[in-house]
Amino acid sequence: MILMLFILLSVPLGLFATWFAWRAWKVERMNVVYGMSFLAFFCFATAIIVSIWIWLAMNG
Repeated sequence: MILMLFILLSVPLGLFATWFAWRAWKVERMNVVYGMSFLAFFCFATAIIVSIWIWLAMNG
């Protein structure tokens, strides 16, 4: 259930993590920038992988 919620909310969570990383970069908190950037990458990668998987399931 938690994984399904993460997959459904991965794009908004990725956008929030990107925004938070940008704000942390402006105040030079580089550890936060690296963490939020990793989270944003993970969120967007999950969204892309699930989208490809759904496309293949529908057309394959």
